[in-house]
Amino acid sequence: MSLPSINIVPPSATGSAFELPRTTPMATTASASAGPSGVDEKRLLTLTYGDLLTLLTDPFSSTITYASLTWLLTDRIPAFLNPSSPFGSPTPASRAQVETLSVRGLALSKAERDFILKFSTTWDVDEIQCALLWTRYTAASGVRALLHPQEHTHGLLQFLLEEQLNTTRVVAALLRAASNDADAVHGVAAELLPAIFNPYEEHLRKLLTAFQDRCTKPLPTAVQSKEHRPLAPLLARHALQEQIGFLELLFLANYIQPSSAALTHDILHTVYHTQLGTAHAPLDPHLMDDAGLALTKSVRVASILLAVGVLNLESLWDAELALSEQAGTSLLTNPDILLSIQETLLQTPSDSSYAPVVLAWAVLLHALTETMLAAEAIPDIWLPLVRAIAPEAEKGPAVMLPDRRMAFEEFASVALDPAMSLFPRLEEILSLPPFDAESERGGASLLSPVNALAYRSVLKGLLLSVPTLIQLPFLADLDAYLSCFCTLLARGPAQEVSRLALQFWENDMRDPQRSTVLAIPAARAPLSFSILLRLLTALCGNGNVQGGAGPAEPEVSSSPLDPEQSAQQTCADYVWRWFGKRRQFAMLLNAAEIGILWEAGPAGWETKKPMSFPGGGIIERDAVGQILNQGDGREGVVVSWPVQWNGLHLLLDLLKAFIQKHARGSLRRGTVPQTPEERRKARIVNIDLSEVQVEVGGDETELIGGVLELMAALLRAKPALAEEMDTLFGPLEKTPHPFLELVIKLLELVLIRTNPRSPPPLRLITPLLTILSSAAYSPTMSVRLAAYLRSSGVFAVGGAFARLVSSEQILGTYFGTLDIIRLVTAVADDARRHQFATPEPDTHVLKAEVLQQAVTFLFRDIWSSFLGWRYTSLTERLVLAEKMMDVHLGILQDWALAPISATNESLYRPVVYTVTTTLLSNQSAITPLTAILTSAPDTMANMAKAKRTTERDQLCDVVERALCLMRASLLHKGQVQINGLSALENAIFSLGSEPRRSLRSRPATTGMAQLLFDYVTTPYPSSTVQLEAANTLYVVCRSSSNIPSTPSFVGSLNDAVETVKRLVEDILENDMVPVSLRRAVWDFASATIDTKQAIGSIFLTGSLPIGLAMSAKARGKQSEKGGAAPPASAVSAALAILNDWEKPSENDFSLVAAALNFLDVCWRQFEQYSDILNQHRKDGKLWKTLTTIATSDIGSDPGVEKFSLHHTIAKAYRSSAHEEIAQHSDRLLVKAHSVHLLSLDIAVASDQLPADQPRTSPPDSFKDLEAVLRQSTILNGVLSKAIESPYSPAFMAGVVRDLKPFDRFDADLLRCPPSSEDRQGGDDYLYSLEEVFTKLRGYPLDGTQIALALKRACALNLTWSLIDRHVALTRSWQALLEAASPWIAAQPTLRPALISSIASIARVIADEQRDGDTMVAVHATRVALLQAMTGGIIHLTGLPTTAQLYALTGSLHKLVLHEQFPMFGSFRGILTPPFHRPLLHVVQWCGRLLATRDLVKTRTTQQWVLVAATMSFTLMFLANALRKVFVDALAKPTEAPPHEDLELLITLFDRCTQDALHPAAAVWLAYCEDTDLIRLSLEVLALSDMGGASSDPTRHLLHPEYANYVLALHMVLSKTPVAAESLARAGVLSVYTENSLTPALEAGAVIPNNPNTSGRSLAHDAWCQMLSVTTALMGINSLTSDVLDAKILMLVQSYGRQLSGTLAWRVEDTFGLPLFEELERTVAFFYTMSVRSSKEQDPSSPYWVILSVYSEKALGLLQQLNYAVTHPNNTFSLLDPFSHEEEAFFFQEQEQMNVSKSSSDMIDPVNRPALAALMQRLFLITRDIMSSMTALSRPDAVIRSTNVDDWWVPGKIHAPTISAAVSIDEPASIGTLLELANVARDTLSALVPLSGSAALPGKPLPPCTASFPAFDKVVCTSALRETLEMLLLYITAEIMRGIYGGAEASAGAGAGEEDAGSRRAGAASSDPAQRALRGELLSELRELLSKSAALFEKMDGAGTTGNIASGLSGQVQKRLGSASA
Repeated sequence: MSLPSINIVPPSATGSAFELPRTTPMATTASASAGPSGVDEKRLLTLTYGDLLTLLTDPFSSTITYASLTWLLTDRIPAFLNPSSPFGSPTPASRAQVETLSVRGLALSKAERDFILKFSTTWDVDEIQCALLWTRYTAASGVRALLHPQEHTHGLLQFLLEEQLNTTRVVAALLRAASNDADAVHGVAAELLPAIFNPYEEHLRKLLTAFQDRCTKPLPTAVQSKEHRPLAPLLARHALQEQIGFLELLFLANYIQPSSAALTHDILHTVYHTQLGTAHAPLDPHLMDDAGLALTKSVRVASILLAVGVLNLESLWDAELALSEQAGTSLLTNPDILLSIQETLLQTPSDSSYAPVVLAWAVLLHALTETMLAAEAIPDIWLPLVRAIAPEAEKGPAVMLPDRRMAFEEFASVALDPAMSLFPRLEEILSLPPFDAESERGGASLLSPVNALAYRSVLKGLLLSVPTLIQLPFLADLDAYLSCFCTLLARGPAQEVSRLALQFWENDMRDPQRSTVLAIPAARAPLSFSILLRLLTALCGNGNVQGGAGPAEPEVSSSPLDPEQSAQQTCADYVWRWFGKRRQFAMLLNAAEIGILWEAGPAGWETKKPMSFPGGGIIERDAVGQILNQGDGREGVVVSWPVQWNGLHLLLDLLKAFIQKHARGSLRRGTVPQTPEERRKARIVNIDLSEVQVEVGGDETELIGGVLELMAALLRAKPALAEEMDTLFGPLEKTPHPFLELVIKLLELVLIRTNPRSPPPLRLITPLLTILSSAAYSPTMSVRLAAYLRSSGVFAVGGAFARLVSSEQILGTYFGTLDIIRLVTAVADDARRHQFATPEPDTHVLKAEVLQQAVTFLFRDIWSSFLGWRYTSLTERLVLAEKMMDVHLGILQDWALAPISATNESLYRPVVYTVTTTLLSNQSAITPLTAILTSAPDTMANMAKAKRTTERDQLCDVVERALCLMRASLLHKGQVQINGLSALENAIFSLGSEPRRSLRSRPATTGMAQLLFDYVTTPYPSSTVQLEAANTLYVVCRSSSNIPSTPSFVGSLNDAVETVKRLVEDILENDMVPVSLRRAVWDFASATIDTKQAIGSIFLTGSLPIGLAMSAKARGKQSEKGGAAPPASAVSAALAILNDWEKPSENDFSLVAAALNFLDVCWRQFEQYSDILNQHRKDGKLWKTLTTIATSDIGSDPGVEKFSLHHTIAKAYRSSAHEEIAQHSDRLLVKAHSVHLLSLDIAVASDQLPADQPRTSPPDSFKDLEAVLRQSTILNGVLSKAIESPYSPAFMAGVVRDLKPFDRFDADLLRCPPSSEDRQGGDDYLYSLEEVFTKLRGYPLDGTQIALALKRACALNLTWSLIDRHVALTRSWQALLEAASPWIAAQPTLRPALISSIASIARVIADEQRDGDTMVAVHATRVALLQAMTGGIIHLTGLPTTAQLYALTGSLHKLVLHEQFPMFGSFRGILTPPFHRPLLHVVQWCGRLLATRDLVKTRTTQQWVLVAATMSFTLMFLANALRKVFVDALAKPTEAPPHEDLELLITLFDRCTQDALHPAAAVWLAYCEDTDLIRLSLEVLALSDMGGASSDPTRHLLHPEYANYVLALHMVLSKTPVAAESLARAGVLSVYTENSLTPALEAGAVIPNNPNTSGRSLAHDAWCQMLSVTTALMGINSLTSDVLDAKILMLVQSYGRQLSGTLAWRVEDTFGLPLFEELERTVAFFYTMSVRSSKEQDPSSPYWVILSVYSEKALGLLQQLNYAVTHPNNTFSLLDPFSHEEEAFFFQEQEQMNVSKSSSDMIDPVNRPALAALMQRLFLITRDIMSSMTALSRPDAVIRSTNVDDWWVPGKIHAPTISAAVSIDEPASIGTLLELANVARDTLSALVPLSGSAALPGKPLPPCTASFPAFDKVVCTSALRETLEMLLLYITAEIMRGIYGGAEASAGAGAGEEDAGSRRAGAASSDPAQRALRGELLSELRELLSKSAALFEKMDGAGTTGNIASGLSGQVQKRLGSASA
């Protein structure tokens, strides 16, 4: 099954794009417009004729539209019409046009004008054409300015000469295209050709005249001057090159459309008149060098081929000629012309070069003669010709008389005379180009290879016409004839000779005369066997059997898209069938057997017995044989017996006999020949092989070599025949593959016999290796072959192959070495092909070991040294390099052999590892690569000068492969352990000794990095090499970026600035360069920016970064430029592309995407390049364009359901949908990059502002986007398009179904890493279809199944091209909305449209019903986008309606319960990527908005149901998710908790359980109970290593952080009474009192900071949370004492030291925020206990004992707090930061400590936000303490009642001393409390007037280690007022208690009652000083009450009454009015 070559012609003239191939001297593109615009016309005018030629000859790899091509050809028709002088001669009009300094819109400088005018005069060229030639020359050669005209004169002249040749070649290309309907440019050529060939033969006569003119025209007179005299040989050679071009074009025109008789006569006359084109006397003195002689030979060959071709011999075959009455226009109908030609040819000189022409004329005369002899009457017009060539015909119908020689016989005898050496001459021609590209060239521009098939076809017709003239057995030089025919089919490319061989089998074999070329040798087989074997070998159609690069590769990778076989395979089948059934067996009769086996009979020799012949033939008795030779004494009788025998079977017998002869015991002996007596008795006589005398007198090695060559040719053409060979063996063979075993034994025999000192027997080794290579393509034979290669040690050091290679180095020819490489290639291909198809691991292990040995051998014995070997031709060196690199590339580029993911193991990974490490680290393997790349530029330049095009192209292929190999090895670098730079990277970045200016400079040593850049910037080698070099630079940049000390490209370049300038100006800004190359350079530029390479800065700025050194030369150049215009940067080039984004170059949007990606990368590194990028940020047009792109409508996704898949002539698979899909994919990518670039700039603008600064002035990049965000319709449309996905579950099901027969096939393993910034969409997006096919064809399935699977793989690529782009676009919008959130939040007017869009997008996401892994990924990106959309909406203010919010709630309800995308599956990791987090964030956001007071008040019943249902199902998920986390924690105790998930789950749990969202707590509590969540949480907490405090190594505790999350969950549960009650009843307090933290708490050793990390202690955080939960539980009234009291008491008793330590805080100690948090929660704990105890008033309650101690501690703490708030600066200075952020923030405020003078001034949230927040927290703690003391001492009872008994308190509560003294070392006194109250009042008084911005913090607080809420005026005001009120009440009550309680105690109490009054110690005293003190305190109290009352009245508003201060003031006046007295 062959690879069909299908031409894909685009459906419209504007729908095709193609890229210039390697032979173009400059890369070009053109516009897609039907009529070029001014700019496009200028671009097309700069295309050279060489460019035009490549556009026509290789359109599938070029990038110009048909419309532009048509315009271009039409514009240049005048040059085609004048082949003799295509560029005209000087004219006054042209001169005047040039004088204007403008030619067709192309501006000229004055220097250029003068140069052009002088050049045109000197070399006789039209001035306008000269100006255009100059423009093309400068563009092609990179000339920027005409500084030294004399330097360019010769260069332009050479360019002119080459262009003159190319004009003829372009016309030839048009002629070929017009004659082939399948040609890609057939339509263009058919349209334009009539304008050139007008009329047809007139133009051909112009060519003939020009050819003849070149023979007599002298050289230009300019060469007589001294200046131009050296150009004479060049101009002489050019004249001959033009002759060759004219002859080729004439030949082609005749081959396509036979010439008329007159033109044929003129051609033959001219050929003879010019002596086969060699009669050029004026030029002969200049053609004496090798190049001139080679050109002369080429002209002669071309003339011979043309002369033979115009006679059209093949048209005579099977044609019925007639003698017409009137002369016709064709040759065979015009007797006068024929007679004239006859007379011309009668003058043929006795030169063997004319023999082919004479023979052709003889064949034509023979056909005419037969027609004349058979004619009834001869028309009169034919009589002169008849008399001249066949006078007997004039008498009437006659036959040729043996005694009368006709004219044709005379000509034939002359031509076939051995002295003329006709056939050796033809064989010599066949050994020259274009027939043999490997023959010596001598620097000549020889015949075009594209005509080679036509030339070969003409010669084939000539050779096969010989049997019409003479019977081949009577041909004097039959052997030479047959050898020439073999050479015709054996030398040349397989695609050419296979077509001729197939033509022979299908057509010529049916003709009795033409088939004799094979029948004659077959009649004497096997007696004369070698020539038959050689003929059959040639007729297999492989080509190149003897020469050059060696045998062609076997064609095994047939395309499943075309069921037909290739020509080679069909030829092999013909040979197999023909040779397998031979019906004649030639044999030399043995005289001793006469009378026994045969005897002479009347009809000839007859057999006397049935006989069995070698080859399986059996002949019956009395069979009569044909006598071939009667015998003459020197040779016996030769008889051909009529027996059917198998020639292939005989070949195997010959091989067995050879082994038996030379290797004893290796094969079992065959049958022994029978004796004469035995034969007389035998019924059937067996004729032994030795009796047949195969190839009598021949060399045994030659015979066996011929046998092996035929077998190798068969298997090379069709490897499947290897298994058929096994069927030729008998049933007694025990091995499964006897043929392979035979070949292996023969190879071992040959290798053993090889004398190391003698040349290796390549005649045998080469075909044997070829057979083994073919056997590797058999699934079963390949295993045996691998086993042999592994066990035989042929690849070992000093092994057979190593010896063979060494011996070939002596000869300088490497056919055996090449065959070894082909064998390795075949083994590697087999391993790759059957990697999935073969299930046995042992087989893969075997093949991997063989490959390991083979690649090691190649590196060790060939690759490391092959460049220094001796070679007979450069081609052989190139082929050797090419084949070796192909082996390594095949291994490295097959990513299934070594998958990138470490989880995907492969048995072939060691092979890839060996190749990679060798190429990266082994210097001996790196040196050939670098040597090839370093030497290639100069070698190619020399080849181009010598016109050695084929060799240059071959070297270009080698360079391309070397670059590919370098890139592939660097791509694999991540799979091997190489620390730092590899040796290959060191070689790339190393510097050379001398700088190279360009690839065209003289040989010099330069750095590899510079060389790679030169390859990119110099279009001379090829655009393909340019592309590969650019891709290599990209990979080098990426691979070296992960190294700490990344090497710099700048340091490796001669002039980095100039190099980058060339990249920017010559490639990035040059629309004439192929898009693929421009895209590759854009990728490299992006990589340099992304990896922070210094060269990236040059791309941005055009100059070196500051601080980088510059060489002296570079500095000199920089100074010379001086005031030159600023250099163009890549940013400017990208912006220029962006400005034309709607109509990009070549309509290829991938270029726009690449430029946008570059800008994207630049903005990602904005901080580093802010100076240059800020200049472009001011360009409003940029952001407007990006917004336009982002919102543009590119239409719906193209469908991938129906498309066709073809295999193109470029050997690539292409679908009919590729172009459309690729373009749409690129447009989606353009949108994605545009949106992302907008997001980056918006983020930059946000980052440039302080975090606390309002976003009031949006950046320019956001302004144009506002209009989109403001209109919900537009926003919905844009985002809806972005989240589309072409994924189809039905399609995926079809993929699975169609791939099911391919068991173990895994396409994901074939996914290669991207070697560019963005994968190119289309047919090869994820997987190379060639690689997929490689794996598929290893399965033993029919072509239909393989074709269907291949089409499915293509459809996967097409689909993923679109899916990934949509995902990228969705993510870009996500990034944009995230970045824009601060700006959106600052503009409430944007919220309505956003809310509407959020609801709409959520509805689309919720309604999605497609499932599958792909849709999970799409769903994840969609939900992430939804989350990003919510980021800018914080409040609902300004929304006109809340309907959209409830619609969103309904969609969230569906999303939470989505069947295709279950959240729990995402949470468990079953569905990836996860999407539950963003979805939960959206639910949380929605819940926060729904919980606002306004929405709760206006919510309808239906809305309540919707919200509650959504929250219920969310809570159900949360409960299950938390349960899974806890279960997993218990199962895997050592693993850390999923922090992000746990934090989100608990936070959302808290949100969803709010009454405003879910009023029925019992419902969600039931979920918790169903999942056993509370119990599991307690179990996790009990087993957690809380705070890492456990030191017991025997206990396997859970990760410490689990405890904090569990406690956070408990805090959430404790907020709801019913849940808290469940928590308490589950035993939470038991766990709190007994856990891993208990020992530390009992010792009071839990401190805020972690000594190991200098951060906050987890243990401390856990302790604070336990306090909070316990406090919440105590506040629940439904919890009875029996459930709670004992546990609380136990907790206080156990952790008393920790609690006491906290309450014992002293103000002079340093403290941190975590300590304040603990203090705050401890005080809250005792406050709740106080409230609970005061309500019960049960004196037996154990709480009172605790509270008694607490009251004492509280008074001491109040004293410290009083000092803290009265000395805020001191307090703030003692604050110990726990993080760098806290430290920096607090330090800024400490600098302002001396600004304020009073404590009330410390509440300055604008200037000192941290201190304000700290003061607020201190007052909150003070409030809680005073609240607890108030609850314990019952001051309300003292105020209400005058009865002291009513003041009773159950516990022993300590009271402040009634003293004015304030001592920091004593508990708080009344004086302390008064001072504290005054501070609270003053602070409150200062805080009340604050409003607006004065009450807002000036800057946000940094992330702190503990809860540290920012200052809030409302909170702080409330705390201060409550504190003041509690202080006023408490102070008043205590003074009253002291006065009245003290008097009562003085009157009636005795000494025994001391304890009862001890809580008021010092209060009751009759001492005058004490009374004065009470009066003073009372006075202060009254003043405080008065001021407080006024303040309260001011706060409450005028007219309000009843504040506590005024009430207390009245009570004091009433009850203590005279107390002071």
